[in-house]
Amino acid sequence: MDDPKIYTAIVGVIAAWVTAAFAFFNMLNTKHAKTSEFRQQWIDKLRDETAELLSTSMLVSHLNKERAELIQNGSEKNKAEIKIKEKEILDSFQKIMRLRVTISLRINKNDKNASLRNLNNEFLSWLNNVSCMADSQDFESCKKCAISAQKIASQILKKEWERVKTGELAFKLTVFLCVPFLIVGLTGIVYLVTKIT
Repeated sequence: MDDPKIYTAIVGVIAAWVTAAFAFFNMLNTKHAKTSEFRQQWIDKLRDETAELLSTSMLVSHLNKERAELIQNGSEKNKAEIKIKEKEILDSFQKIMRLRVTISLRINKNDKNASLRNLNNEFLSWLNNVSCMADSQDFESCKKCAISAQKIASQILKKEWERVKTGELAFKLTVFLCVPFLIVGLTGIVYLVTKIT
């Protein structure tokens, strides 16, 4: 079998196989990198929005307490300060509501991971409690509620980070199934080359 056409065909098959393998792995890596990048952005935004919501909730609770004290003192001078506090409270409360809705839209109540799903639902419940507490004058209760929500948020962020590090299930399955396929393909090419030569 010294026909140069056969060697040309073998080289062509090998080149096509190697090109396809590299293209496939490149596609997988690009998709995985993009997914990880988007998930990391999601984690960063959730962290920032949660911190802002919790701190604003505690601020509103504190402002409500100050406002109540000003009302209790009842002097004419306090009326202007009360108006200023009420404006600050209203602006901050609107911010709380916007953040609560934004965070709620980010959280998947029906996550496939049962432990993460439970954390997500518990977190949403705590966020609701924190924003309700903000409307009260009980700063200490609001603070305790915010600390609990922060702990749950930390657990969620950790689980999501673990998900980013390990990759999506589809990516893992594809790699798991493709590596043996590529080995079989390479073995087949080696066998073909040894048979022909």
